[in-house]
Amino acid sequence: EVKSTALVAGQTGALVFELAAPSGAVVELEQGLVAGTEVDDPVGAASFEVEPDRVSLKTRRFGAGEVMTLRIPVTPQYAGTFRTEPLKVTTSEGTFQLAPLVWTVAGGAGS
Repeated sequence: EVKSTALVAGQTGALVFELAAPSGAVVELEQGLVAGTEVDDPVGAASFEVEPDRVSLKTRRFGAGEVMTLRIPVTPQYAGTFRTEPLKVTTSEGTFQLAPLVWTVAGGAGS
């Protein structure tokens, strides 16, 4: 599952991923970004890479019965409602595309 905290232009919010996978599995995620979004280091990711239009991250290996929560701090620069590319999830079973997150970004101070 992917969701966001309240997003406000010019203020840091977060994208939150809740993942479950078999014991020993590693999951790779590729989440699209809204133009101009600043990204800080994800919390809980083993590795990550930020590009202008997406962030890619990899989990550590899952423990038995574990549900992992990853948080990506983001600061959107523009207010409005936006859609990105579908969320791409890669496991040893293949690559899957899930519905894109709809970013609803409120106007910040002075907008």
